[in-house]
Amino acid sequence: MAKRLKIDTSLKFRKSIFSLLWSLIKFEVVIAIISIALNSFAGIQEDIMPEVSLFVLMSILGAVAICLRWHFDVVKIRGSNLELKSGVIFQNVKAFSIEHIQEIKINQSIVGRVFKYGDLIIAAPTIDESIVIKSLDSVWRLYKILDKYTRDKEKDGFVITN
Repeated sequence: MAKRLKIDTSLKFRKSIFSLLWSLIKFEVVIAIISIALNSFAGIQEDIMPEVSLFVLMSILGAVAICLRWHFDVVKIRGSNLELKSGVIFQNVKAFSIEHIQEIKINQSIVGRVFKYGDLIIAAPTIDESIVIKSLDSVWRLYKILDKYTRDKEKDGFVITN
């Protein structure tokens, strides 16, 4: 009989704030390149106020969309399930049992090591391909929780508290 993971509260993990900042920088660079290309294609105009206001509006809307997506992308441990939630308007939830986890890996860059974030890769025989959770903040904390459970799953269970 499989043992159950008992958790006092739901544990929540977010993507790193540095992944949010990197996404914002990449978006702003793309918007700037598009704006420069459009201005050079259309030729130099005396009144550039409409293009500037369009650029500012696109920048603000894009930044808000990126921030909302970052805010709503969450990894939760609830009961004996690992839940991956995403989506701003339509929420997408993928859940699978922690009991079936076969292998857990972490990929971290040098910057990820300094700022304590990385990619978590989870393999289980019940899923077709590995689950990759990109730029996860506190990646080692989640790794230790999952690894402890996968190593101790033959025992009578254990309690994780915050």
